[in-house]
Amino acid sequence: MKFGDNSEQGGPERKFRPIYEFVIVLSLCLICLTIIIPNGTQESDNFGLSPRMVPVATIVIIIGFAVIGLLANLVQPRKSTLPASEGLTGVLFLCAATLVGAGAIYQFDLLIGGTVLIFLTALAVGMRNPVHLSLMVGAALLLLFVIKWAGL
Repeated sequence: MKFGDNSEQGGPERKFRPIYEFVIVLSLCLICLTIIIPNGTQESDNFGLSPRMVPVATIVIIIGFAVIGLLANLVQPRKSTLPASEGLTGVLFLCAATLVGAGAIYQFDLLIGGTVLIFLTALAVGMRNPVHLSLMVGAALLLLFVIKWAGL
């Protein structure tokens, strides 16, 4: 055992990890709700629905799951099997997938870019089953096609 290694004892960084994760997710969601969504959407006539409806509903659902995850981790903490470097690498892959997907949406359109975003994000979180990947990408493509067709 190395000096200062608290991984077996569940040191303070493991004890407060669910709180750190919740604060990060909540902060990013609040930035999206207050800055990004209002500045990135314009009002239009889409079957009487606001273009802000889907992103705001998504952010609210993410906040709800973050609260549930925080409570579940505080009641019964899970044991991480990944070293800190692999966890950070996963976060970096997810950020890179998001940037590439957002760039594809900007460069092409929502249909192609959104499908690329879903595919890369699924790979970044560790999905490798070709059947599951193709079903997820196909469902995303269908959903994005309906969104584009409806004008949302």
